[in-house]
Amino acid sequence: KTLLKKEQQPIQPEPKPPRSKSILAKSGKLDNKVKRIGPHIEIFQVFRERNKFINTKKIVKMITIMQAYVRGWLERRRYQRIMIKALHHGPNLRAVINMYHRLIHRVKYRLGLWRTRQVINFVELEEWMDRKK
Repeated sequence: KTLLKKEQQPIQPEPKPPRSKSILAKSGKLDNKVKRIGPHIEIFQVFRERNKFINTKKIVKMITIMQAYVRGWLERRRYQRIMIKALHHGPNLRAVINMYHRLIHRVKYRLGLWRTRQVINFVELEEWMDRKK
């Protein structure tokens, strides 16, 4: 036996089978569509290809990242706006939140609502600062 290298043959892609069935099915659908819509139809409208947007996992992930980036940016802008408004009402944001907290406590105490939780909502805090001017 002799040890000779075999010549490497180039790899050829497998031939794809013809798509005759899909074309026939498509033409049948188009005929039905033409019959259903009527004689006064634009031929272009029936026979043109519709490009559908394909949502792959990669595209969905990219969209999610963009949404998170935009929402984070909007939240930072909202927080900066509240910080700037808070400087007009007190030395810092913490002091303004304490003032708002005491106001809510007084209102709840007058209404007889003791020992209820107070969740500081930044939208309501901003509205309060706007009305307080």
